[in-house]
Amino acid sequence: ASAESDTKLMDANRDRMVDEREFLAGGGSKDEFDRYDRNRDGVLDEAEMERRAVDKLHDQEETRAAAQGDSDLKRMDTNKDHVVSEQEFLNAGGSKDEFKLYDENRDGVLDGAEMAKRAAAQASAESDTKLMDANRDRMVDEREFLAGGGSKDEFDRYDRNKDGVLDEAEMERRAADKLHDQEETRAAAQGDSDLKRMDTNKDHVVSEQEFLNAGGSKDEFKLYDENRDGVLDGAEMAKRAAAQASAESDTKLMDANRDRMVDEREFLAGGGSKDEFDRYDRNRDCLLYTSDAADEEDSVDLGGRRIIKKKKKDGF
Repeated sequence: ASAESDTKLMDANRDRMVDEREFLAGGGSKDEFDRYDRNRDGVLDEAEMERRAVDKLHDQEETRAAAQGDSDLKRMDTNKDHVVSEQEFLNAGGSKDEFKLYDENRDGVLDGAEMAKRAAAQASAESDTKLMDANRDRMVDEREFLAGGGSKDEFDRYDRNKDGVLDEAEMERRAADKLHDQEETRAAAQGDSDLKRMDTNKDHVVSEQEFLNAGGSKDEFKLYDENRDGVLDGAEMAKRAAAQASAESDTKLMDANRDRMVDEREFLAGGGSKDEFDRYDRNRDCLLYTSDAADEEDSVDLGGRRIIKKKKKDGF
């Protein structure tokens, strides 16, 4: 519905496609148009506008999850250290299993990003339960689950206590797994798109020179060439896409002043430590950057997140 609505708003010549001029006139940017014009034919067709709409909806869901996660973190964080310890989580009514599910980096605390993922999973679980729960008992039995499109194997996998229903916690675990799978699917698709764009000699991998020609850096290439074979294959490009998405999400969570950079104060408020900030602030400009600009300098892996840094001309 969003894609159809946006197309009607932008499509001035009524050819059911949106060319670049119409897209810019409708408030879009050149970068955004180029990102969705995947076949490079100079127009966004129905499928490309639909992809854009899906990404917009995903961004809106992420924004809501981030806000809810931040609210939950502040409520649970009794010692005001900007993270939620296991004891604080238990004191707020959570369980050890749930804490373990969201403590993805196994550091013993839930930071802003992990709390946002929890909020997203809970929202998805609530939505799925409403759709499937025909008798309105706030649980989903096997018959309801199968009627809602689930499988017997999936039901059995999440009915961990074998009581014949999926309760709130079990539906939340299912939702968390679904979100993880969706992230992997998006990363694979983006990685494949990036590979095709960079792979000028059409050998289905990206050489270092092709990567540099596309605006990447030698440091970034080295970071993702995990098997050291001198090329980036589909799996490595998917990992790059996943790291970029994670870095963008983390920056949105931490970047209070919306300058697309994370200063030390914002980093600490987002659950990071002074030692961690100093470790990744490699040029000592007191800022962590995330960008896909062509002049990116350094690329480092931050707990599964990718922080790309660019030189800052002025001091801090």
